[in-house]
Amino acid sequence: MIQNTSHKILISLTYLTDHFIVEFLGFCAWMFVTGKGALIPANPNNGVAKWRGRYYAFSSAAAAHHFGKEPDKYVSFTNERSLYVHEALNFVRDHIEYIYLFQMYEDIETMKTKKELTEDELELKTCQDQTVQTDTHILPPSIENTNYIWNVWELRRRALSLANIAKCATKSTQTHMSHFRSGACVQAAPPKDKEVQTKRDNYMNTKKLLTYIFGLRGRRDNNQHVLSFLEEEFEHL
Repeated sequence: MIQNTSHKILISLTYLTDHFIVEFLGFCAWMFVTGKGALIPANPNNGVAKWRGRYYAFSSAAAAHHFGKEPDKYVSFTNERSLYVHEALNFVRDHIEYIYLFQMYEDIETMKTKKELTEDELELKTCQDQTVQTDTHILPPSIENTNYIWNVWELRRRALSLANIAKCATKSTQTHMSHFRSGACVQAAPPKDKEVQTKRDNYMNTKKLLTYIFGLRGRRDNNQHVLSFLEEEFEHL
């Protein structure tokens, strides 16, 4: 039994067996809260504190003593379900890597929209993702100098180039043969568009061939003649 100034808190001290499940995976619960996520292995040989059906181990006797003064500050239980509130819960909610480490996903899921519990008052703690987008060019660009360069490395390169040119001298040599050379230009006649027509449309009408048999009527013999001639020219074939 640990006696507080205002009331008495009953915490039973027992020894660890195989069927006990120590909270916080066997790490010291008091050091995790006070150390802002410090994972200090607990020593179960010193005894395990049982508080409201849950078992907690500590790294030292002093840590167990501080935990026994205000156990609800570090852990709290509602409806027989572990809900780590106050400093422990707030720290775990801000550091999601501890949620899966301590297997507290369901507990944190139920506390998404709930208020944060503190010793003095109920205070709402919300988390919100915010983004800020600034304009690329608020004012229109006005660069009077067209040779403006913002890159300092480009300015350094130009300075080195000018310093190198200042140390150089330009010389030219003219020979007698190349002195008489001059540029010549040749103007060719511009191409002209020409057209050649080789196709001509023509037509012809064939003459009609007429064929008659002479001697079909008025003759007593069987002598008959076939006459063939054109309709227009009457040329006998």
